[in-house]
Amino acid sequence: MKRNVIVMTFVFLVAISMFAAQPVFADEARISINYLGQSPDPVSPGDYVELRWKVDNQAGKSDEYVFELDYSYPFSLDPSETAQKSLGSLTGYQALTDGAIIYWKVRVADDAVEGDSNTVKIKYWKKGDPQAIVTTSAEVVRIQSRQGLTDIDEVILEPQEVEIGKAFSMKIKIDNKGTGFIENVKVKVDTTNTDFMPVDMTNQKIIKRIQGQSSAYVSFKFFVDADASIDVHQIPIELTYYDKFGNSYSDSTVAGIPVIAKPLYLANLESTDIVTAESKGKVVVSVSNVGKGTLYFVVLEIVPTGDYEVIGPTKTYLGNLDSDDFETGQFTIYMNPTEKRTVPLVFRIYYRDAYDKLYNETFSIQHKLYTKEEAAKMGLVSSDNGATVNGIIAVVVIVGLFVWWRRKKRRHK
Repeated sequence: MKRNVIVMTFVFLVAISMFAAQPVFADEARISINYLGQSPDPVSPGDYVELRWKVDNQAGKSDEYVFELDYSYPFSLDPSETAQKSLGSLTGYQALTDGAIIYWKVRVADDAVEGDSNTVKIKYWKKGDPQAIVTTSAEVVRIQSRQGLTDIDEVILEPQEVEIGKAFSMKIKIDNKGTGFIENVKVKVDTTNTDFMPVDMTNQKIIKRIQGQSSAYVSFKFFVDADASIDVHQIPIELTYYDKFGNSYSDSTVAGIPVIAKPLYLANLESTDIVTAESKGKVVVSVSNVGKGTLYFVVLEIVPTGDYEVIGPTKTYLGNLDSDDFETGQFTIYMNPTEKRTVPLVFRIYYRDAYDKLYNETFSIQHKLYTKEEAAKMGLVSSDNGATVNGIIAVVVIVGLFVWWRRKKRRHK
C-alpha cells in the first residue's frame, strides 16, 4: 500500500511539472518595436536613407498587424514605396533573436537642414481594427550636409589673349557643391617665381561666406613681364575655408595662362624692273618679323587686280621667320596700260603663331610708275636718241661712200 502511494505521488508530480512547462497564451499579442538605425548614417540632403525596425510579438496569439511610417518634411517616399506594410501573422512569445525586420527607403529633401527635429515614427494596429492605433516614440534621423569646395569651376581671362608687357584680369569662379555654407574662403594666387606681378599689390582675396549649392567670384589683376616667354605659364591657386562647424579645409589647383606676343611684320618692295605701264618684269618683296614671337609656315601670295596680271606662280613659301628675321619672295607681272602714277600691288600673307593659330591677312604696297620720257630722263630705261644719231651717221657714211664710188668710176671712163 505504501509503495502504491509513493508511485502515485511521483506520477502526480511529473504530471504537474509537464503542465507547468507549457506556455500560457494570453488572449492578445504584445508587440515590441525597436529602432535598428539608418543607412547611411548620417545621410546627406538629396540622398536616400534606409530606416529599419525590429518587430517582436512577446506574448499572445498570432495576429496580423499593419505598420505605417509616420513622417513629414524633409522626408518623402517615392511612388514605388508604400507607407503601410504588413508582416503577416506574428508568432507569439518570440525569442530575442526572432522577430521580423521592417524597413522603408526614404528620400531626404535637397534643402534639408541638420537638427533634432528631423524625426520619424511608426504607427501600427491590428488588421481590421484601425481604431486601436499605437504610435512609437520619435526617432531622430541624422542628416549632415555634404561639406567641401570641390573645385575651381572656371578661370576667366580678360582679355582672353594675354600679351607680353601688358596687364590682364583673372576672374575665378569658386563653386561650393556642398549643401552647407562655407566661410572665410581665402583665395591666393601664388605669383612667386612667375612672370606675373599683381597690379593692385595683392595676390589674395577673402570671401566671407558661400552658401551651399552656390558660387562666388574673385578677381585679380596682373601685369605680364616684358621678358616673359611665349608659352603657357602655370600659376598655383590655393584655397582655405571653414565649414559651419569650424572645421578647416584646404585645396589647391593650377591655372594655365597662355601668354602671346602679337605678331608684327613689315613688308617692303625690295626691287622691281617695271617702271612704266605696258611692261613686264619682276617684283621682289621682303617680309620682316618685327615682333617678339616667331611666325611659322609663312606663305606670301600676290593677288591679281585690274592694274596688272600675274605671270607664273602666285604664291611662294617663306618658311619660319624668327624675331628680327626676314625673307623675300619674287613674282613676275605684266603692268596693264594705265594713266595711274601709282599702282597698289596687293598681297596676302598666311602664317601661324606659337599656339598654331592661323592668320590670313591682306596688305598692299604702292608701286610708282613713270612715263617713258621720265624713265629715260632718270636713266631708269635706255634712251632712243643715241640710236637715232648713230643711224643718221651710218646713213651719211653710206651715202658718202656711194657718191665717192660713182665719181671715181666716172674718172676712169
